[in-house]
Amino acid sequence: MKWFLSILVILSLVVNCFFIYEEVQIKHFEEMGRIMNKAMGGGPIDKVPWEKGIKLFMDTLKQKHPELAKKKYFYVNIWATFCRPCIKEMPWLDSLAGDIDKDVAYLFITENANAAAQQCIDRQKFKLKKFVFLHDMEGFVDAAFNAKKSKGKSYPTILMFDAQGKIIHTEVGAYESYNEAKGDFPKLFKELK
Repeated sequence: MKWFLSILVILSLVVNCFFIYEEVQIKHFEEMGRIMNKAMGGGPIDKVPWEKGIKLFMDTLKQKHPELAKKKYFYVNIWATFCRPCIKEMPWLDSLAGDIDKDVAYLFITENANAAAQQCIDRQKFKLKKFVFLHDMEGFVDAAFNAKKSKGKSYPTILMFDAQGKIIHTEVGAYESYNEAKGDFPKLFKELK
């Protein structure tokens, strides 16, 4: 009789674990659907003004990476967990950022929730040295696309701005190869003082 109860307890635990896992997956897919819907123009970009987005960005940066908040310029790569080209170019950009001798903070920013973004990063086993990640930054991301007067979101999007929030450069699209990135990435910083 004891072995029968043991089997029932184990079976119950397995079934409960399955349902918990399914619930987590459902929440993850709901979030991904919401973000992809917005990215594909299926939903409006929240009307967050650039000034509010910059304040959110600076407040978050001061809290999580205070040393970077003091930089003169910010290179922001807006990415999403479902964007394979975004993820592919991350190590390339990080290695090239080490060659730039300017007062620049390098950030990968996503509107994905912390758990989803961190799970994606952990899967990649990134060992980045120059770039830092900020997750759950939907307000900033919406503000960035509003500042560009975009109808929808495109990933990756590059945004360079100074400490006062003045946008210096925007660009959409990922590099196809390390060599392409190596040829183009340094050019973005030539005008910075």
